[in-house]
Amino acid sequence: MALIRSRGGAAGVLVGVLLLVSVASTSAMMVDLAAVLSGQGGFSEIIKVAQNANRTQWPSAFTFFAPSNGAVKKYSCLKEPGQSSIAGRVLQYHMLTAAYADAAIVTRTSKAPWLAYTALAGQRLNITNKNGKITIVGNGITAKLNKQDVVSKSTQSVQGIDKMFIPTTIQNVCGIKAGSTSSTTVNARRSRLLEVAALMVGLASVGYFYWPW
Repeated sequence: MALIRSRGGAAGVLVGVLLLVSVASTSAMMVDLAAVLSGQGGFSEIIKVAQNANRTQWPSAFTFFAPSNGAVKKYSCLKEPGQSSIAGRVLQYHMLTAAYADAAIVTRTSKAPWLAYTALAGQRLNITNKNGKITIVGNGITAKLNKQDVVSKSTQSVQGIDKMFIPTTIQNVCGIKAGSTSSTTVNARRSRLLEVAALMVGLASVGYFYWPW
């Protein structure tokens, strides 16, 4: 019996060691988003949201589109303790699970009209490049990438944007309906329609289209 207990004890110790190694390995693969953003000027508000979120550990390899202080203040309730779950879900909509520096984003999007990426929240972000200027569209909200490479490491990239994305799975945040169309988005759509109209008029003027009237 003593021998059996000894073997069982050794096995128990071995299992315990393996579990500790597994936990340590998993912890090493996660990072604190608030700590990564700490000390970066212009992002104090999103840091507060990250500190309030019910999720503090994030994948070690990521691209995070960090909203400006002005964008976050519109959703000030995300810093309140009772909103920690929603805060975590909103942050996930700003994160890709791979690190892309600004140059990589510009290069990738210059080869196609737009590229679709799946955020950590499981929803899509469309990234476009127009004359080197990057815009990201999420759930009807168009944000401009206005601060490049706030953090640029081999496994961590933070890019500053001027808007905050709200997932479609959240119907209401701080009294603001999710997916509401901002004036910026409306103006962008109008601009695109005008560009298409101008192109059609130009093609018609050189005989590419035949108008029956």
